[in-house]
Amino acid sequence: MIEISHLYVIILLVLIILILIYSILRYYNNIYECYNDYSSYKCDNIETVPDKDELYQKVKDVDIVYMWIDREAPGFKSTITSGVNSRNRSNNEITYSIRSIVKNMPWYNGRIFIVSPNQAPKNMKVVFGTKDGKFDETAINTAPKDHIIIIDQVALLPEQVGETENSFIMEFFLHTIPTLSENFIYMNDDYFIGKKTQPSNFFRLNNDSTLRPIFYNNHNIIVGALKQSDEYEKSQSRIWYSATYFTNHLLNNACGENKRYYMEHAPYMFNKTWCREVYSKWESAIVKTFVHKRRHWKDIIFVLLYRYYCYETGKPSDMIQDTHNIFLHIVNNNAHNNKKFYKKVQSKCPIFFTLNDDYSSKKVQTDMTEFLVHFFNNKSLYEI
Repeated sequence: MIEISHLYVIILLVLIILILIYSILRYYNNIYECYNDYSSYKCDNIETVPDKDELYQKVKDVDIVYMWIDREAPGFKSTITSGVNSRNRSNNEITYSIRSIVKNMPWYNGRIFIVSPNQAPKNMKVVFGTKDGKFDETAINTAPKDHIIIIDQVALLPEQVGETENSFIMEFFLHTIPTLSENFIYMNDDYFIGKKTQPSNFFRLNNDSTLRPIFYNNHNIIVGALKQSDEYEKSQSRIWYSATYFTNHLLNNACGENKRYYMEHAPYMFNKTWCREVYSKWESAIVKTFVHKRRHWKDIIFVLLYRYYCYETGKPSDMIQDTHNIFLHIVNNNAHNNKKFYKKVQSKCPIFFTLNDDYSSKKVQTDMTEFLVHFFNNKSLYEI
């Protein structure tokens, strides 16, 4: 029989071993938590080499346009107070978004424009395509391939708009940038390309060899129009939904009450000629929104108006629902859920993913930066 004293020793040794195991696991877990090895190795090895066919030749040179602002940048001046702190805050996401383009659209050879209040992201090689609030076409046309072209939003907007931080209004005029390609891709700075893409992820080819844009939608139907927009405006809540319903109301009047879906957070493909047609059709309604210096319940969401008008009037375009390859996450103060999403991106390798900014925690900001730094760890040709 085991003596009582020996039993105590055995129990003590077992406890010591368990404590050591626990300590080792905690140590490695802390290392994991601190460094978050968000390697893109798995996604990088999903290799797709595009055929250098007619579609490739037409898509590789289309331009990409971003809108971007950093209210916290030194010297930034504005008389407008944004109602959403995250709306104009920059965590340098645009740097990693551009890295994702260079990394996962290796076939791409077009130009990248950033529309901003004459601001440029830190550590980027840039050319200013405007001077004194006017377009400088010479600067735009002679910009080196490894430079981003900065467009001052003042040059883009009609004089009656005046000072604004309402991105919905600026979207009406992106197609007016001089020398912009007839077809172009519009990106938000929190959109990222998660793995290697093909030109066919953005456009298809029509029988007459013109480009056919892809419109990405999710599975949620827009159930609301003017009545619902009025209700949200009256309650002073849910601006984005209210603007969606108001835009749907305009589409109902023009095209009938059709089933429409919310847009995915993914690149938007545009055709300049179609943009001009949409603007011309709704110009009187669009001009009324110019007084909205920041987002408003009766704003018109141009990207929604554009895609459904084009699709429902028979312009050659494709509506795609691909939720398995398009991820959206609201980065909030729940650090655990944020990290789960980062690991999901690392594991599932979506074509497109979005990190919407809705946090106040400094640690959450650090965690997000840690993920982006690891997942897009190589500087792009546009960086200093």
